[in-house]
Amino acid sequence: MPTFVIGNQPNQVPTNADLGSMAFQDHDPYVDTRSVNVIVSAASTTVLDSFNIHQYRTAKYVVQATYSTVVYASEILLTHDGTYVYTTEFAKLTNQPTSLLATFDAVITSEQINFRFTNNVGQDVVVTATRIAINS
Repeated sequence: MPTFVIGNQPNQVPTNADLGSMAFQDHDPYVDTRSVNVIVSAASTTVLDSFNIHQYRTAKYVVQATYSTVVYASEILLTHDGTYVYTTEFAKLTNQPTSLLATFDAVITSEQINFRFTNNVGQDVVVTATRIAINS
């Protein structure tokens, strides 16, 4: 009985064809996704995400803020040069109602970038933010 190193039997090494889609998955080192879902108390600021300034240059956030029956959703692009952070709201998925009076922003503290939500509403706001880091 011949012994083969490659094959699909126990104690044999499978070929890529035997692995199916697992053999062809590419890992993208520049994409890192993280989500957070928090309740932000009235008149407070909460850090939704933070990372070291050397970790990413650009990140995209998909955000949603909800209170009562009001929903605000948007996409925010954040980039920095190590000294300043720039945020651009480039895709409003819904219009921000004047009753929301809340802001998403980013600040550098030491070597950390903090992506924050400030709640100026008179009640709690549920905030969901998903980061997709698109550059490292």
